[in-house]
Amino acid sequence: MKYLFLLLVAGFSATVFGQKTDTLVIDLENQRQWVIKTYDAEGNVRAIIYQSSRLQDDTTVIDGRRLGDMSAEDLFMRGVLASVKDPRKLRVTDSTYTFFYNGKVDRKTFFRDGATYDYIYDEHWKLQYVEKIDRDRTTYLFLRDQSLVLADLSISLEGRIGDTVAGIFTFSNQSAETLLLRFSSNKDGVILPSSLTLPGGGSGELRPRWLVTKGEEIAVLTVNVAGHSTFELSVDYDGYHLTETDFGGDKKAAPGLELGEVPSLLLRLSSAEKLLKIVNEKGEEVAVVSVPKILNVVPLDQFPRGEYLLTLVDLGSKEEKYCRIKY
Repeated sequence: MKYLFLLLVAGFSATVFGQKTDTLVIDLENQRQWVIKTYDAEGNVRAIIYQSSRLQDDTTVIDGRRLGDMSAEDLFMRGVLASVKDPRKLRVTDSTYTFFYNGKVDRKTFFRDGATYDYIYDEHWKLQYVEKIDRDRTTYLFLRDQSLVLADLSISLEGRIGDTVAGIFTFSNQSAETLLLRFSSNKDGVILPSSLTLPGGGSGELRPRWLVTKGEEIAVLTVNVAGHSTFELSVDYDGYHLTETDFGGDKKAAPGLELGEVPSLLLRLSSAEKLLKIVNEKGEEVAVVSVPKILNVVPLDQFPRGEYLLTLVDLGSKEEKYCRIKY
């Protein structure tokens, strides 16, 4: 029988922003384990994290053998060693538990075989579904022992303000049962079908569409699987007014954009490291703005309303392009 002893280390308790954290260290033969508990200001447990000391990826196979089965000498010969103190082992999270305010379990998360397993509970603390995300980022939802496979639970889209953009979620029914999926959203502007039927072994697509009205917004899509449970998808939309193709070589071109009552101009550029010069109707340069990112927010509410010439300067090639706007 292996010798087991517990070591509660002094100083492993801390209070941060009204939350107290306790850490229990368990020393086993050739292994160390940590149990980290976080409490709220009232002393209620809010989260428990279980960690262990092991190879960060002990499932990787080299020369037909798993890293976790190799000795330190084997690993050294293959150049796997990572540190002098404990070359094979790192602290790795095994699982986490989070709790509702009344102490009931909210979510359990397990990490094994390169995959993440989330056990999701509803407000009545009943298990809703199990979500598995594997090494390839494919998502599996297990609904009463039936599996529904998705490529992802979220997508990111970009579109010009005033345009309608669309995304795709692909579902695959891995069970023999026919699944009826019903859809709804927390945003009025999202266009969704009312339902989708997936026969056993079949697949289908959800194509949400949305009229882009602002720079950043997230839509939550609720999917109810009849007779099973409900889960959520999310769509992250980034909107813009102008892109690089809206700028040309003619300083005197007619205004290409009338912004109306907006505080900012939103730019989507093909590359970073540019300057934007803003010139008013009198020919006065009123601002020079650095636009270092792909998506940029240029404040306009500091200027009086009127017509402006925008000069986009590429800091690499020194090329200048122009666009007129009304604000």
